[in-house]
Amino acid sequence: MDLFYDSLVKYPQPVNIAAVIRNVGERLRCMKNEEVVVLLNDLKNRISDPLTRYSLEAYSNKFLKAESDFPFSHPYDWAPFFVVGSNKIMFSTNEGFS
Repeated sequence: MDLFYDSLVKYPQPVNIAAVIRNVGERLRCMKNEEVVVLLNDLKNRISDPLTRYSLEAYSNKFLKAESDFPFSHPYDWAPFFVVGSNKIMFSTNEGFS
């Protein structure tokens, strides 16, 4: 989900949700273990709950020991993402909001 929201806010307006989903799926398919570990460690560093931090660290270690270089290459890992409803959205800005 972090990859989705990161891509969502970086996409030009109006946001094509189907393209964002497609790009995130492609990124997952091509992601190597080292990148997964970096992303999980970044997420762990943003979490304050000790149990969640421990779980993310344990999950991260799984990728350090993985046999496959591309842990999300199987469609099971990326195929469930699809768009239902309008595939384009426009974000509005709140001028003066602080």
